[in-house]
Amino acid sequence: MYALDLDRSHYDNLLKILQKSYSVSDLHRKKGALKQAIIDHFHTTGQEILLSVFADHIVVKKTFSDMSQDEAYDRSLHGCTVKLMEIASDPATYRSAGTLWIIDQDIRMELYDYYAKSNISEEKIKEGLRQRIELLFELDESEIVLFLRGNIYIRKTVPTPKSAAKEDRRFVGKSPQEMERIYKQYFPDGAWPQLESILPDILSDRLDFSTISNRQFIKTFILVFRSMVEIVILEKASELDKEDLTAFSGFILRLFFDPILKHTAQDLLKHIELRDKSAETFVKYYNGNVVIDDEGKKITQHAIIDGNGQQWNYSSMLSVLIQWKEAKNRAKSQDERLRETMERQKEAEQSLAKVEPLKKQADGVINVLKAQVQENRDAFKKLKEQGSSQRNALLNLKNEDRRLIELLRKGYEEHDGGLRSYDNALKEVKNWHRQAASNAQQLKDIYAQNKLIKVNYNNILKALMGVLAKR
Repeated sequence: MYALDLDRSHYDNLLKILQKSYSVSDLHRKKGALKQAIIDHFHTTGQEILLSVFADHIVVKKTFSDMSQDEAYDRSLHGCTVKLMEIASDPATYRSAGTLWIIDQDIRMELYDYYAKSNISEEKIKEGLRQRIELLFELDESEIVLFLRGNIYIRKTVPTPKSAAKEDRRFVGKSPQEMERIYKQYFPDGAWPQLESILPDILSDRLDFSTISNRQFIKTFILVFRSMVEIVILEKASELDKEDLTAFSGFILRLFFDPILKHTAQDLLKHIELRDKSAETFVKYYNGNVVIDDEGKKITQHAIIDGNGQQWNYSSMLSVLIQWKEAKNRAKSQDERLRETMERQKEAEQSLAKVEPLKKQADGVINVLKAQVQENRDAFKKLKEQGSSQRNALLNLKNEDRRLIELLRKGYEEHDGGLRSYDNALKEVKNWHRQAASNAQQLKDIYAQNKLIKVNYNNILKALMGVLAKR
């Protein structure tokens, strides 16, 4: 029951029930204890109230869970609290073989529905639910709540079993060979595609560099990644027992830790490139200083140092990121120009192919006439060398030459359009060939110019991976 729904009729009904066991005088003497019992009852569902009992009515004053919100929102929190308490009391239904509690999409939507009348954003709903879950499941700073793929995942840490063999502690006593066998069984094509697809959601939900502090990241990133791995495993191998799941998740995390960390570092660099203030603060933490934390412990804020020994700070990183962005944009623009040129070249070649039959036809006719002209002239030359007695024959050959030349002229005129079309198409092809070669060379030059910037970017990326991995 929501506390503000409590009225005198409920109180009177409670008295009637108690009168079966207590006298009226006893109940009167215990009125204070009864009132406290009612207050304690509502406390069990996260409701803090003040209760005043009068002769004909009662007054309930409730402290809202979020004093900045109204009663409708508080009722929503209460509805969620009751449902979450029901979930927390039923690990057999909601807890996986490992340490993950899984609230599926249907139950998640039921929880969301409590907020339907409050007219608040989904982010605000998630924030409220996360706070309720952390409270009711008594999560500490290293335990996490994830909103992923329509589900809610809650990870409570449990002690890792001690393994008998020191060399096998990585996988809770399971041998690497056994882990390889399970891996090939459930992920014959490898697990990276599944991990890569869920990583952006993991980062935005739980390791968002726009909001997370270095302390939060250091405390939770391994648990977050391990939870991510368990989620991926459970989608493929829900039948694994707790021990196998714990060992197998450790095996996969170890196998893909570097790619996961690289993706995370790239995400941080994107935030820096966008000049995100929280990301700037996050990076500036890594300055090489040794400080004393709130608990009096010495904390080393590791410097960002690449494999060449160069130390990077926020400003130098941002400078390279700006250069890298401009370099990629230049390469992208030139690549688009090259693609467009090659497309135009392809179109020109297709146009040339269409007029080639006309050229072949014209060449066939004209070449035949040219051959006839040459043959006739060869005959004329040979006959002339034989003497003047062949004068009529020579005259006939001259007349034939004129006739053939006229036919050749008409042949050129008749096929002029086809020949011109072919010549123009050929010129167009050669032009686009030249432009494509020029654009390709320019792209090659840009890649060469970008090489040093890319080296610096990769050095920063690897250096960031190094500090992010330290705890």
